[in-house]
This record gives sequence, structure tokens and C-alpha cells, in this order.
Amino acid sequence: MMRSTLTEGKFLFYIIGATLLLMLIHIYHPQLAMLYDRTNYVSFHTLLEFFSIVISMAIFLNGWKRLEKERTRRILFISLTFFIVGMVDLLHTLSFKGMPYFITPSSVEKATWAWVIARILESVFMLMVLLLPDKKLKKDYRTAALLFSAFFVVVAVFLIIFYEKRLPMLVIEGKGTTLIKNGIEYAVSFMQFLSIIISLYQYYLKKKLSELYVALAFTFLFLSELNFTIYLSIFDIDNFSGHLFKMVGYYFILKGIYFSSSNDTEEIMEEDISNKIEAVMIEHPGILFKFKKIGDHFVYTYCDGDLLYQMGYSPSEMVGKDVAGFFSGKESNILDFYQFAWETRERITFNARWRNKSIVISLMPLFEERNKSEVMGVVTDISDIVQTGQEPKPYPPVIEILRFRQGNK
Repeated sequence: MMRSTLTEGKFLFYIIGATLLLMLIHIYHPQLAMLYDRTNYVSFHTLLEFFSIVISMAIFLNGWKRLEKERTRRILFISLTFFIVGMVDLLHTLSFKGMPYFITPSSVEKATWAWVIARILESVFMLMVLLLPDKKLKKDYRTAALLFSAFFVVVAVFLIIFYEKRLPMLVIEGKGTTLIKNGIEYAVSFMQFLSIIISLYQYYLKKKLSELYVALAFTFLFLSELNFTIYLSIFDIDNFSGHLFKMVGYYFILKGIYFSSSNDTEEIMEEDISNKIEAVMIEHPGILFKFKKIGDHFVYTYCDGDLLYQMGYSPSEMVGKDVAGFFSGKESNILDFYQFAWETRERITFNARWRNKSIVISLMPLFEERNKSEVMGVVTDISDIVQTGQEPKPYPPVIEILRFRQGNK
């Protein structure tokens, strides 16, 4: 499974680094322009755009698959948003000036209108995803929603291709972007800026890594859009750097969507396992418990089972209490076993006496990371066996416990 190394510090580092890079491109624009070769632009543009298109389709297919089990409005919106955006971006790529004939000759206007439509839809729909509360869907709307999305794409493509000459000018090659183009880009930038704020606020509330990735993605997309308001030619270095920032933004969107789906799956699995464990604990004829070390004391974090009630205790009397408070006299040697299991991280089973009962206790460490350590224990009553004269044989770990106890003195 893919693991993330993104932290809040690295988040700030990426943002500052991207902003400085954008500033350096503009400061040293004349020097970079001398090194920049326009003849390679169409090829690099195609590669950068196909990277984004592949990510859009990956997000769409991921959402489509998840909708089989998780019918939520959020997943449906995200999936169909990137299907539409990916298809329109494909038109933008294929119709870019310098590309082969696609239905009609490639042109600046056709490619630019496909670009702005994709960016408008992307920013509006993603802002809706962040703002609208998620909810379960009663039916599977995938087929109907996909047909509607496909129809929308066909209509958009038809209008762009066949009404290109009637649409307002967005770019005048050699002179730059028009007021209409800049107005659209600034509106998109504003929505992306709102998405950054909302994502960071949700991260502050939930501390979900996916929210931090989404905020980082929209930061790069925001910087990308600013570049598309200042270029003079679709082949210049500002246009190229804008596409480069967009590619990085899409990479982080993929990371955010991936971690969202992974975390949701893990939470569902953990909840299911926890419910099953809890059911077993309640019905267990003995006692099942968990404890961890807080300071110098062992504290119960869970305790339940039929034997617990027979001994006159309830879970509320045990949870959060010091383990030592339930053992007195000769029973206190049980704490040595607890200490042994905690320190050595080894499983151990031993015989003991507790409240005039003969019991067997098995201890098993649950985690390897010390800051998340817990030990699970099982108590089994063997008093009936002892009363019949069949004294159980001591378990081997007693010798190790004695050595461990001597070593701590």
C-alpha cells in the first residue's frame, strides 16, 4: 500500500517553493526565453496534457468502482467531474494549434475554449464537492449520470468545433489574452482559492491527510491559472509553465483522492473488526481486556466478559482504572507478568489466583509502535478443574518472569 510522507511542514515547503519558482520564471523571463525552444512545445504540451487526462480517467474509474459499494453523492460528483473534464481536456489537446487535423483544423480558439470550459467545470464542481454535505444515495445513479455526462461532453465538443468562429475571441496570437479570457481565468482562480481555504479548514477539523493533499493540489492549480492570464503566445514559456503547474496539481489531486478512498476503506474495515471483537468480548465466558501504560501505571482501556460480572465488577468500574488497584497481596505478582509482556513485546500465558479463583491469563501485545502500544488479555476461569484435583501444570514463561523480576531489582 502506498504511504504518504506529506506533513504540514512539507506542505508549506511545497507552496513556498512553487511560489518562488513562479516568481523566478517571471524575473528571469528574458534569459529563459533565449534558452526556450518553441519548436518542441506541441510535443511537450501533448505529454503534459495526457498526464492530466490519464489522472482524470483514473479518478473517474476509481470512483466508478467505489460506487458499487459506497453510494455517496461525493464520490459520484468527483467521478463524473473528472470524466467530463478529462474528455474536454482531450479535445483541448487534440485541437491545439500544430496538432493534426481533428474533425476541423486545429486552432488557437478551439483549443482555448476547450481549456476554459474544462477549467470552469473543474473549479465549480470541485467547490460544490467541498461545500455540499455528503450523503448516501438510495439508488445506483451511475448509468444515468454517465449518460448525462457523455451527452454534456458531446454538446460542448459540438459547440466548440462547429461554432468556433462565432464564439468571442479569447487569445490574439502575439498580443495575448483578451479581457473575456482573463475574466474567466480570474473567476476560476477565485473559486480555486476558496477551495484551498475550505480544504485547509477541513484538514484543521478532521486532520485527514487527503484534505491536505487536495489543498496542495488547488494551490498548484491556482498558480497555474494565474499564468494563463499573462502569456502573449500559446507557445511561450508562460503558457508552458502554466501547463507544468497544472500537471503537478493533478498529481496531488490523485494522491488526495487515493488517500481518501484508502482511508474510507480502512475505517470501514476497522469498524467492522471492532464490532466483531466487541461482540466476542461481551459473550466470552471469561474476561477479555486491553491495557496500556500511562506514566508509571498500567490502565485498563477495555474490559468485558461474563466472568467479570460474576466477580461483581462492571466494565465502567474497570476502564480507565489503574490495574494495580485490582490486585492485592499475593495477587500483586500478576503485575510482573503485565510488565514482562509490555517490556518484551512477547506473548505470555500464566496461571494465577484472583479473588479466590484459579485463572489462566494470556497476554498479547497488539501494536509495534510504542506510542500506540496496547496489550490484549484473556482471562479463563479454571476453578472447576482445580477443585477436581487436576491442578494445571504451570506455564513455561514463569522462569522467564522470575529472571525478568530479578533483573529489574
